[in-house]
Amino acid sequence: MSDEKEVIEKEVRDALKNQLMISHIDFVDLDDELNLESLTQTELRVYLEGQYGLKIDPESMPPAVMMTLESLVNHIVENKTKLAS
Repeated sequence: MSDEKEVIEKEVRDALKNQLMISHIDFVDLDDELNLESLTQTELRVYLEGQYGLKIDPESMPPAVMMTLESLVNHIVENKTKLAS
């Protein structure tokens, strides 16, 4: 995993734990399903928009993005790169 992905993973884990109160996130592997409720997914999208400047349309974002921590981190990295271009 690249340094950027590791930093983003830590930031997302911290947000899930401290802001969204998902205490078990420390025990979740990158490829484990997150099983986030819809309200938590909405709160997470708001966090991602604020933290990374992403514009996330819940209607167009594939549901698989919120399935695992790895898919979420990959989505952030890919879309941050698009914004920077």
